[in-house]
Amino acid sequence: MPDEAMEEASESGRLKLLAYGPEAGYSIFSTTDDRFIAHTGHPEYNATRLAEEAKRDHGNPEVPAPVNFDFNNPLNRWRSHRNIFFAQWVSYCYLKISTHDMAVGKNLIASNTA
Repeated sequence: MPDEAMEEASESGRLKLLAYGPEAGYSIFSTTDDRFIAHTGHPEYNATRLAEEAKRDHGNPEVPAPVNFDFNNPLNRWRSHRNIFFAQWVSYCYLKISTHDMAVGKNLIASNTA
């Protein structure tokens, strides 16, 4: 999705833009209620999977070739970033859900004792 469309979606309150890079554009974004998050860089891929996908897409003019990637010796340099990203996201979701559940529980208890 072009940067302009992402920015328009953000300005209209449909998306939260969370990460931007000059080459990749907006690569991490979520819905405003945080129920869905997208990371377009496929951090879940290991090095071999990325090489297989790139070989599959080689020659497709709609798919840019990976940069800074050695197909003869693929290395996963993003593993630690991926692990931290997903760990923090799960923690955030857990805290948000459990805090919401506690607030709902308090409201239910208050309404039942009144």
